[in-house]
Amino acid sequence: MRKSLLIACLLTTAVFAPSIALAQASSSYPSSAEQIQPAAVSDPQEFTTKAASAGSFEIQSSQLALTKAQSADIKTFAQMMIDDHTKAAGGLKTAAAAQGNLSLPADLDADSAAKLKTLQSTGAANFDRLYVQMQTDAHVDAVALFSGFAQNGPSGPLKDFAAQTLPTLQMHYQHALSLPH
Repeated sequence: MRKSLLIACLLTTAVFAPSIALAQASSSYPSSAEQIQPAAVSDPQEFTTKAASAGSFEIQSSQLALTKAQSADIKTFAQMMIDDHTKAAGGLKTAAAAQGNLSLPADLDADSAAKLKTLQSTGAANFDRLYVQMQTDAHVDAVALFSGFAQNGPSGPLKDFAAQTLPTLQMHYQHALSLPH
């Protein structure tokens, strides 16, 4: 009897622990984008590299969401991510060139590539929740990066780009918070 009860408890924990972890993670997000602490980034090449990789992740994960997401709201959000981040990628490329011919990475950074791979292998039952969690996390990072560079980066086209793009990223964050986690 004890052994059966122990096995039942272990199975229940294995099944529900990821859901509990996601619920705890989602409740730990700042309630507004203005509460996100700016990152300490002032180097133009570092900002360009991080911003380009983050934007590519947003686009690629959202393209995946258009085919795998179950929720119409999430598909609408994903299309907005593709549209807005594609536009931002063009702005980043222009600003990086004007700032001093800074290079943009051709591929995702290792962390973003691993997250994309995880999303690709996630089944339909868990995809929406994981996609929204990753988008929320990504936008916390993006808001921190862009606000930090807008405050601390050297004057020029890249700093202007960061400041102009920040309100859109803040709006994305707020929208991601409103989606079911």
